[in-house]
Amino acid sequence: MARRPTALVTLDFLELLLTEFDLWRKIDDGRLTSEPVAERDAPSHRFPGAVSRIIKHRTVTGTHVATTHLIDDDQGTVFHRDAKDFIMYEVRLFR
Repeated sequence: MARRPTALVTLDFLELLLTEFDLWRKIDDGRLTSEPVAERDAPSHRFPGAVSRIIKHRTVTGTHVATTHLIDDDQGTVFHRDAKDFIMYEVRLFR
């Protein structure tokens, strides 16, 4: 399969797009499935006891629409979350 065209955008713009398309809420309420990219969590350097995960988010049909970075602990406390990429049609926007 050919590689998608990509466009580098600022984190602020990427976050705005995820908010505008309501992806954060869809991630939180389970409308988008979420799966870690790596098999194991990496320890967070900034937050002792927390783990860092890169997560791919897909629609119910399996289409990859976004990737996020999440730092949380085993209690479910989220210390940090931001967007890594967002796929709009055939173009992948990333920071």
